[in-house]
Formats: sequence, C-alpha cells, structure tokens
Amino acid sequence: MVKVLLQVNRPSREAGFTALELLVTAAIMVSVMSLVLTAVDMNANVTLVQTDVADVQQSIRVAQRDMQRMVRMAGRGGLPRPVSVVVQQDVTDGTMIGTVDPDTREVLAETDILTVRGVFNSPLFRIDASDASTFSVAGEDATLVIDDRTKSAFHQPLDALHDLVAADDTVGPEAILIVSRQSDTVYAIVELAGITFTNTVLDIQNQAVNVERATLSLKVGGAGHVPAYLSLSPGGIFPPTLTSALFVAVVEEYSFYIREDYSIPGDDTSPLSPKLTRARMVPGTALPHPGAPDNIAIDIADNIFDFQVALGIDLDGDGLVEVEDGGGTPLAPDSDEWLWNDAGDNLALPWATTSLKQVRLSILGQTATADRQYISPAIDSFENRDYSEDVVPTDPSTRRYRRRILQSAVDLRNL
Repeated sequence: MVKVLLQVNRPSREAGFTALELLVTAAIMVSVMSLVLTAVDMNANVTLVQTDVADVQQSIRVAQRDMQRMVRMAGRGGLPRPVSVVVQQDVTDGTMIGTVDPDTREVLAETDILTVRGVFNSPLFRIDASDASTFSVAGEDATLVIDDRTKSAFHQPLDALHDLVAADDTVGPEAILIVSRQSDTVYAIVELAGITFTNTVLDIQNQAVNVERATLSLKVGGAGHVPAYLSLSPGGIFPPTLTSALFVAVVEEYSFYIREDYSIPGDDTSPLSPKLTRARMVPGTALPHPGAPDNIAIDIADNIFDFQVALGIDLDGDGLVEVEDGGGTPLAPDSDEWLWNDAGDNLALPWATTSLKQVRLSILGQTATADRQYISPAIDSFENRDYSEDVVPTDPSTRRYRRRILQSAVDLRNL
C-alpha cells in the first residue's frame, strides 16, 4: 500500500501587515489627524475671536450707557453748562488724574478727558425760605437748617445727609449747592464743615409734628476747598444777594478718561491694555474724592484705546446744531456746528458752551487677542484725532486686532 502524505500550509503565527502597508496606514492617519487638528484649531480661533469681539462690543456699550446717564444729569440742581460739562482735548503724555498716590492715574496720550458736575445722587432738599433763621451768614461761615418735613407737609428723608457723616462723626470736603429764593441764577457752591442732627416739633398745617432737623455748618469764605468751590459759582464769589436759600444739595464731580494700563500691571514692556475709567473728584480741584475706594476710580470698560468728545454748539442761535446747509447739503466737518469733530475746526469762532446742545461720545475698542487671518480696516480720523493709517499696513501685526467704534450723541435739551 502506498501512503500519500499531504502537506497543508498553515498560516504562520508571525504573519501580519507588511511594512509598506503600515507606512501607508500611518500616512493616512497622520493626514486625517492633521486635517482634524487644523479644523479644531481654526474653530477654536474663530470662537476666541467671536468671544473677544462680543466682549469688546458689550464693554463699550456698558461704558456708553454709564457716560450717557451722567452727561444727561450734568447740571442737575441748576449748574450752568460751562460748569457742568468740561472737556480736556488730546492730552499729552504724562497727564494725570489726581495728584496724590496711590490714586494717581496716567491718562493715555492723545485721548480726551470728560468732566461732568451736578447733583447726581443727592436729593434737592427744600428749605423753609419764609423762616429767616433757616439760613444765616456771618463772615466766612454760614448755617443752614433742613427739616425732614416742611411746613407744607412735604416729606424729605435726611438719609443722604446721614451718609455724609463718617463713623467718627466727621464729614468729608463735600461741595454744597445753595440756590437762592430770589432766582435760580443766584447760587453758590460752598464747603460743608459739619452736620448736627436734632429732633424738634413743628406746627405743620395746624398739627404738632415731630421732625428730624439737620443743621449744616458751611464755609463760604477763607481757605480749604472754598476757593475751588466758589470758582464754580457766578463770578467766582459768594453772591452778596444770596441771603435766603430755597434748595440745597450735594454737588459731585466725575471724570471719564482712558487709564494707561498694561497686560502685566506695572510692566510697560507688556502689551497695552488701557481701561476706560470713571473717577470721582473733589469739585473744581485735581484731587480724588476721599470717599470709599469704590467711589474714587472705577474701570468701566477694558481694552479701550481711544475716547473722543465732540460738542454740538448752536453758533447762530437758531436752536439747532447744524450739520448741513439750507439746501440739505452736508457741511464739511470743519465748518459745521460741532466742535472737536475735525482737526481743522476754526477755533476762532464763538464756541461758547453756554449754547451747548449736544455732547457726542466716541469710543474705540479693540479685542484682547490678535486674529492671525485678519487685518483691521484703516482709520483715517477719529473725531479731531488724525490717524491717517495706511490701507495696507507696513507691519500687519499691529492691525491683527479687531476694532469696534461706538458713537452716541446726548441731547442736553432734555435736562
């Protein structure tokens, strides 16, 4: 018998992909992962840019609302417009807000400073002008009496006056507005020296009523802050005709400006990160108000690189701020009735702020991070500030940041 042996080839346990197959597979995987990572990176960059743009837009909107509110209230209590709205244009490098450390703030060069004054938070307290004892002046001192309920039964809580008295029963250098009974054009701003609170009984509409009384001690002459306060009064003096008071309130002053700041605080070699800031000041001075820290200087918007203010002034007395001629043709920016909206404004014209009708606020914000695939459009001018940027920048890295501009005009005729 012949035996036939059949050999069956079994796969080797060491058989697998060839080196070429592995290389091809690896190349495909690297290509796919590269595409996926590129898409993820692009998506992350787009998300970051969109977030930055949303942040800067929200930031400048919040800042605009804050300034609009303050500008609309500027002059409340009877202050004239030349006193209630003041603009310092295109400040030089090294300009400071405040003169005492650590409250000193350096303002970003070539930007504007807007200062507003008025009765922002204080009530307008009514005084019983028919009673001669409620207001008296003796030399450089004066005394004024405010009751929390007038003889006409008008209720006016004195909480705002209580807030002026510190825990040690002292008062800060508050500016007090006194409006005369004779006319609202007769007024003075004087310095508060002290407040005494007592309780008394008054005959109000034939009824005996318990009232709280605040007696204010005032400085109407002499040193201290009196000269600065009186400089905001008509003629810069205490009016001799101011012998009876009808209204009294606390005057406040706030300055809006761009505070020069950097990504690493104190390191001016790090990227610039300026802040739009609101600072409370002692009226008529360069001194920060010595109140609570939160009331002195508050950053209200980040990454603000320019702040410009233009004033709409009625030059011809027709009640309008004209931006076009009688035929409807727009006037050139240097010949309309807007001051500081063009570098070529004719400053020889009678730009009297007594005829101020509108205040235009312009903010230029910039994103915190750069966009590698973007170049911001060139800015030729921003109000009266000349940028003259090249359409194609010589150094594209300086224009990789997205910028947003927001302008709003506040009509002072609403006051």
